[in-house]
Amino acid sequence: LLLFHGTAVSSLDSILATNFIVDALPQQQNTHNEQRKKTMMFGRGVYFSELPAISLMYGNGLLLCKVMPGKCETFKPQGVPPPDISEEYDSREVKANDSQGVIHIVKRPAQILPYCVIQLKKQSLTSQYIKPSHCVLPNTSVHCPTPNLPISNKAHDKASWSVVKVDQPKESIDNKTPLKTIEETMHNFTNPTTRSDDDQTCTICCDPLSSAGAVSLSSCGHKFHSSCIHAVISHQTGQQHIQCPNCQTIHGIKTGNQPTEGKMYFRKHTGQVPGYPDCGMIVIKYTMEDGVQEDGHPNPGKPFHAKGFPRTAFLPDNQKGNHVLQLLVKAFRRRLVFTVGSSLSRGEDDCVTWNGIHHKTQIQDNGNGHGFPDMGYLDRVQGELKQKGVE
Repeated sequence: LLLFHGTAVSSLDSILATNFIVDALPQQQNTHNEQRKKTMMFGRGVYFSELPAISLMYGNGLLLCKVMPGKCETFKPQGVPPPDISEEYDSREVKANDSQGVIHIVKRPAQILPYCVIQLKKQSLTSQYIKPSHCVLPNTSVHCPTPNLPISNKAHDKASWSVVKVDQPKESIDNKTPLKTIEETMHNFTNPTTRSDDDQTCTICCDPLSSAGAVSLSSCGHKFHSSCIHAVISHQTGQQHIQCPNCQTIHGIKTGNQPTEGKMYFRKHTGQVPGYPDCGMIVIKYTMEDGVQEDGHPNPGKPFHAKGFPRTAFLPDNQKGNHVLQLLVKAFRRRLVFTVGSSLSRGEDDCVTWNGIHHKTQIQDNGNGHGFPDMGYLDRVQGELKQKGVE
């Protein structure tokens, strides 16, 4: 298997020189300038993932490795940590559902060959430790807690929150059939092509482009069979855009399957987030309710559950933080912030979960990466939003 491993950038050279050491301690420090603890919550071993975003939660150094899993044990989280991998097995695969392994734990370094280092853009990384600032929020003497900012029923509190709702799907407003919407998307973002060279291949079906009618995408110019692009649009969430299978360029406006009844609230607060001592902060709250899955969800007609809501997130109240806020508003209206699927942390299916746009859900980081200081966060989240066509 080819799997990703996340670690501190400073650890990459030693891993490449001597391979992995199962009991090696993390080199990152938490906000108390102490060495981060190594939890191994799914058992002793070296941790990998098929998803680079999950591996990057462990550090900004990203390795792609060739892994021999051997005899693999399957584990699905049920809220209780499992024991270490038994002698009978060589590895463990942690699954979010019955089809996809999200985390792989490999028992022995002899099963691993570091293959290449993934270099991320410098502006998305920081190795500098910034001492957290002392922030005292109004009406509290606690040092940098997550503030208690409920959405109150009081009139003055209601007025202080800006409220965002999702946009109603355009095809519902226009009463268009899915087929008509797909045809309109094809018309808007593709161009017919002349006869292609025999050696050109449609990367969707792997057949020569000359074997059937072909089109080129209007922005990036990549060519595919018209029927293949039609099939891609018909199976994706939201049919008013085309995301190029080759370069991921988005043509049109990408929309998601976030439940329509949710709301986003935001307001300014006089507190500060560590690392940004010269400005206040922006507080964001998301609310969601239980409901029934629609077309575009994993199990249409089956109930879904909105656990852990309301959810709160924080941004610095500076120019870049306000720009990210407006991008998040746009993403929420397009139903891209949340999705319905499997929750790895809860070990449950049919839940409202985050949709790959990372939020800082704590003011001060406690070693889990969910808070500040993190001077590369605002650039990274703008990159995640751009990948969804929000910029």
